[in-house]
Amino acid sequence: MSLGAAIIEDIDHNIWASVTQPALFRIRDLKVADELVPPEVPRVVSMAPDVSDGIWLGLSSGVRTLFRRGQLEPFPTHRPPDHAIRNLLVEPDDSI
Repeated sequence: MSLGAAIIEDIDHNIWASVTQPALFRIRDLKVADELVPPEVPRVVSMAPDVSDGIWLGLSSGVRTLFRRGQLEPFPTHRPPDHAIRNLLVEPDDSI
């Protein structure tokens, strides 16, 4: 059984849901449009919509990642690798 970890809506009105299985789903018009599982997308703990394009992912590995156009762009943090990013907040100027 999987539990929901995070759910958001992006600027294109897609719903994104991550579950503890791990998996990341993009929902469009009440239907699952994409299902991304490892190794495509690591375990997602938190999410936030980007103000211009894509979504920010907080990973269980402690890495902050921008996911857009089907690609992951990691932005390493100074967190130890076993410290998940549990909260993300994107400011109007697109800063995290």
